[in-house]
Amino acid sequence: MTHAESTVAITGASGFIGGALARALVARDRPVRVLLRSDTPPPGLDGPGCVRVQGDLQDVDALTKLCAGAEVVVHCAAHMGKTDHPKSRRVNVEGTDNLLAAAAAAGVRRFVFVSSISVYRATVRDDRTFTEAMAPYDDPRLNIYSKTKIEGERRTQAFCEAHGLEWAVVRPTNVYGPGCRPWGTDVEQLVRTFHFCYGRIRFNFIHIDDVVEGLRLTCDLPAAANGVFNLAAEHVSLADFQNHVARGLGVWTVTAPAPLDAAIRHTIDGINGLRGEVRTTAYTVRSIYPNTHARRVLGFQPRHTLLDAEESAGHVEPANAGALTATVTEARDDAGRWVHPVGSGTSKSACFQTSGRSLGVSHFKHLERVDTHRVRVGAGVQLFDLLAFLRREGLALPTIGEWGGQTVAGAISTGSHGGSYRHGSVCSSVRAVTLIDGRGVERTYGEAEPEFPHLLPSFGLLGVITGFELECEPAFSLVVERRATSLNAYLDALEHNPEGHEYRGSIWLPALDCVVDYTAHRGAPPSLPPAAAEAPRENRFHTRAMVLDGLSRKVRAGKGAPSPGSWLAPERLFPPRTFSGHYDEMLAPIQGDAAQILAKRRRNRTPPEAEYALPRARAAALVRELDTHMRSTGHLPDRPVGLRPGVAERGTLAATHGIDSVWVSLFVYPENPLMRFLPDLLVRHGARPHWGKCLFTDTAHLPALYPGWEAFCRLRDTLDPEGRFLNAFSARLGIGVAG
Repeated sequence: MTHAESTVAITGASGFIGGALARALVARDRPVRVLLRSDTPPPGLDGPGCVRVQGDLQDVDALTKLCAGAEVVVHCAAHMGKTDHPKSRRVNVEGTDNLLAAAAAAGVRRFVFVSSISVYRATVRDDRTFTEAMAPYDDPRLNIYSKTKIEGERRTQAFCEAHGLEWAVVRPTNVYGPGCRPWGTDVEQLVRTFHFCYGRIRFNFIHIDDVVEGLRLTCDLPAAANGVFNLAAEHVSLADFQNHVARGLGVWTVTAPAPLDAAIRHTIDGINGLRGEVRTTAYTVRSIYPNTHARRVLGFQPRHTLLDAEESAGHVEPANAGALTATVTEARDDAGRWVHPVGSGTSKSACFQTSGRSLGVSHFKHLERVDTHRVRVGAGVQLFDLLAFLRREGLALPTIGEWGGQTVAGAISTGSHGGSYRHGSVCSSVRAVTLIDGRGVERTYGEAEPEFPHLLPSFGLLGVITGFELECEPAFSLVVERRATSLNAYLDALEHNPEGHEYRGSIWLPALDCVVDYTAHRGAPPSLPPAAAEAPRENRFHTRAMVLDGLSRKVRAGKGAPSPGSWLAPERLFPPRTFSGHYDEMLAPIQGDAAQILAKRRRNRTPPEAEYALPRARAAALVRELDTHMRSTGHLPDRPVGLRPGVAERGTLAATHGIDSVWVSLFVYPENPLMRFLPDLLVRHGARPHWGKCLFTDTAHLPALYPGWEAFCRLRDTLDPEGRFLNAFSARLGIGVAG
């Protein structure tokens, strides 16, 4: 018998989460045993595959019957009230102890404790991002529900480790869906009674079906043993959620204007503070609970959003290829309608923006292995999820970018890349592309077809891509070494790579004449299952480097390089350090989903970033000219400069088309005097832009840099003759005219 066929015992089957899990497993013909307080079984739990045990968590005999023959116990039962302290302890703590004892006596393999994100209420985190790697803080001011959930988690782990049971803790965010209570009924009452919505702050939501799938994976996968998992799906404002509920009920509502909304939220937090709540900013400061660990370890992929079957503000998420074709055809037949595909929406250029309707691909999330080294991937799959799938299959992409929150289609359509002397961007792994063209026709192009290079990248101008075939290789691990050196010493190594590094990514702190250089080589084959929740490697643009760069720009601009051996010497500021792990953890250390990345940019006032590829033989000349200018004027970029090698690619509009290159990333505010110098510098050195980043130059010279530019435009005219996919970005490039 496989784990996926083994018997699961569930408490709380009369409740929202426990009942949904039990019904889903019964529908899969999975043997289920449920604990019910009533002798009348809820709908869906009255079949022969479900053994019903009447009792509660204080009934030792009932718990013994419940666990008999079960391989996994999922403990969903809980008292959610916050006023009856004795009952909360009796159910949430003593009841957990009783169930643990019964599970151990019955020889249960794994005990899954369903907890809550409320355990983080007292945990202090400046960026309000709470991951599984953080141990929740206990605090006397915590409400009794949060306190007993923390205690239940700790007792579960301690008991299971002492008695040889596997354990897992699952922390769902705000769960919604049919049967949601009690807070879901509170929202219903609000909109039914007052026809009023408020809450212009994003909360974390997840549909009950996604929670059920997360729990199923936690029950069955060996990799879930002894792990803690946040289950989160999307970040939606409370007001939008209330409006979603109202639409489902057919109730009209009015949303509070911004000043009133802010007053309401601050009042709620103020009242909670007077009540002695430990966290008094829940309605005024956003908190984030990443599901990165669940994605990597479990392959968890939320499939439901609050926009399912809805259109909002010119955005639509077609459910399948047929619906997508219908949307494109409708735009083709409407002379005033433009459409354009969009992925995560995090590009720094306007390549995905449209004055018409944006087309999301979140429903195109298929993942399958085609043969030994090839996989078929839906356009809406996030890179995090693709990497988790490949890891489970023992496969790897030869190179990836530093952030996995992009959709696969977004990464390929804009030419996202890492830094390597042997491997190109993510585009270089593509072997076939399927898209819906401007006529609503589905087309698939393989790598042998003449049109194929024009698709990599094409930033949404040739059609809406729905899937790819990618060539992979066996999984591998990497050893990353951090070294710091002067700019002159680094530039020679960057161009000629005398040590034969496979991967390289660096940042240059101009005021300190310091380059922090990360190089990587392959280590031993990775061990499976996946490792820890957070990758051990630091981000290139990590906090220490950013702080030192900011301080040095203020006090050292134009002063020349620090003296060798001084405390400002590169090797003193950034001593050697080594990191190692699975390749994706080493190459993509940046955590967070699209909403977190966008929020971080706003919070940090991140300057506009442009990234340009230069022929590798000419890169040192550009960097030295830039360095000379900065030293003579004292005008420095507003963040460290990124430097990475790139490999020649065949994509028609790839920035590294036909030539080995160096990528140079520049973060500069528009008012910085350096902007009067950079455009001419980049044009003179033949720099080609990264399409997903800002453009610091005009565009008139760009067609001359790409030998296949005209061929690309001809294919665009063929696939989209009415120009439905054109936008302002394409017009800026001289490709058609659009709204």
